[in-house]
Amino acid sequence: MHSMSAGDRAEHRPFIAAIIADHEADLPRLLYADFLEETGTPVHLARAKYIRAAIQPNLPAAQNEAYCRTLLHAHMREWAGHLGRVLASNLDTVRWRRGFPYWVPLTPSEVYDHGARLFEEHPLQAMQLLPESAQQFDWLFTEDMPTIFQTGAGFREHTFLSRLTHLQLGPQRGYRTQLLRLLRGVMHSALLVNLGSLDLADNPLEDTDVVSFLAQLHRSVFADTLTVLDLSHCTRLTDAGANTLATAESLKALQTLRLVGVPLGADVLEMLHQRYGDGLIL
Repeated sequence: MHSMSAGDRAEHRPFIAAIIADHEADLPRLLYADFLEETGTPVHLARAKYIRAAIQPNLPAAQNEAYCRTLLHAHMREWAGHLGRVLASNLDTVRWRRGFPYWVPLTPSEVYDHGARLFEEHPLQAMQLLPESAQQFDWLFTEDMPTIFQTGAGFREHTFLSRLTHLQLGPQRGYRTQLLRLLRGVMHSALLVNLGSLDLADNPLEDTDVVSFLAQLHRSVFADTLTVLDLSHCTRLTDAGANTLATAESLKALQTLRLVGVPLGADVLEMLHQRYGDGLIL
């Protein structure tokens, strides 16, 4: 297995920084593939092939997908760097897109301890925040340090979270208190300026939680960017909570509302259809 030295990492950083700065562009990724190819090491050659195949495939779709999957399976841990050490046996749950990791599952403690480095090494844009052990959560997130999303004096600055376009909380089925504290932190965060999708699916949210969420949303930094909200399988929700989703002014930018597996009455479903049309996913 190829081990990257500190010098090697320094040579890679400008390319990764350029990719992060313009994460929708293909050119910085392809320039990095050129650089990797010039190094001549087998692991870098494989990475260059993977990036190019993910961006500019020369094979039919099914064949190219299989080719990329084979390369990733063979070299994922070498390419993942510190991310592989943090996630260990769960590394295969990371989602890759256009040659790089973009979605990662982490606990709040892992974000607190490793987030800055992980977001520096990869163009991450999406994160699933996994449940924390109750003891660890209470130790780390006291009233003086309530969430990873806070900024200000006395708080560790997690400015890298401003890159998130998609955030998934949980599922936190057995951790309702933890879920609500994290959601409160999300709503009050000054960092999530690019958040477009919030996934709260399969969580023990109740009607009062939805009402509170909607009441706070118009003051959040992502009020104008939130276009997707997923409340699928939140089975504690009733028609009363869904009615607020159909009428809330704070959901002014929302285009897609997912309520898969939530049992609702015909009248409120009609109201939701009138508001969201094809954007309502049941």
